[in-house]
Amino acid sequence: MDLRLYELEERSVELMAKYGTEPADFVMSPEAMKRMDLRFRGLPYSFIRLCDTVKGFHTGYLDLTGRHEYRYLSAFKVWDEFRQTVIAVLRTARPVQAQEGLPVVRNSRRTLVERGHPNACILVDTIVLQKLSRWRLPVRDLDLLLCFVEDVQNCMEVYPLPKYQRLRLLDLPNEVLHRIARRTEPRYLRKFGSACKLLRDISWPTLHEERKIGLPVAAITDARAYRLIDLSWEQRDEAQRNLALAERKKFFQDANAICTQPETAQNIRRG
Repeated sequence: MDLRLYELEERSVELMAKYGTEPADFVMSPEAMKRMDLRFRGLPYSFIRLCDTVKGFHTGYLDLTGRHEYRYLSAFKVWDEFRQTVIAVLRTARPVQAQEGLPVVRNSRRTLVERGHPNACILVDTIVLQKLSRWRLPVRDLDLLLCFVEDVQNCMEVYPLPKYQRLRLLDLPNEVLHRIARRTEPRYLRKFGSACKLLRDISWPTLHEERKIGLPVAAITDARAYRLIDLSWEQRDEAQRNLALAERKKFFQDANAICTQPETAQNIRRG
């Protein structure tokens, strides 16, 4: 389901109401006819889109381009506020005899005992009714709103967790992959690079930066740490050269350990 469909259908309904003809680029489908019928019954497309968005996240039916976490949190916040408003309407509603000037809605399933009285109606608290009217919804058709609430709630009970969009690493730009590599710890970066050749080429420079060959700072600034204070300059240079060779040997041992891992070796052979 593409969220842009609602914008196209809403524009088509406006043109049909204004000129009486359908746009040439509008394709009438059963789902579109159902939504248009709801629109003619008073439900705005913004509300229909809100309900379908929440359901689409939980069922996974929503288009992948729209299944972002921030969008779900925004839609769910609006939906939860609307749900609480409808619950407040149902709690404050009570059956009364119809009188002129009272804010009423038609008989709902909460007044089955009054079905035999054609003049029976639902009296809703004025403040709650004004809050419900803020949504630009047909307050005289409480059954329709209640059906939408129950439909979305049932969907959330069957599919309790929303399904977000999941991108493959290879679908991301190289600039993003380089940033991921620079912010990843070396132990995880090795697994990151063992996946395929592209990720190995991206992770290897970062691993190389982490494995620079060099002497510790203390070897240069504090000779006492390496017992070089009493040596001659020739002996001191020889000792520092041995330290550098030891660091170099350690680096190649770490590199060989990475390359001899089963996963890394297998992916290197695949290329």
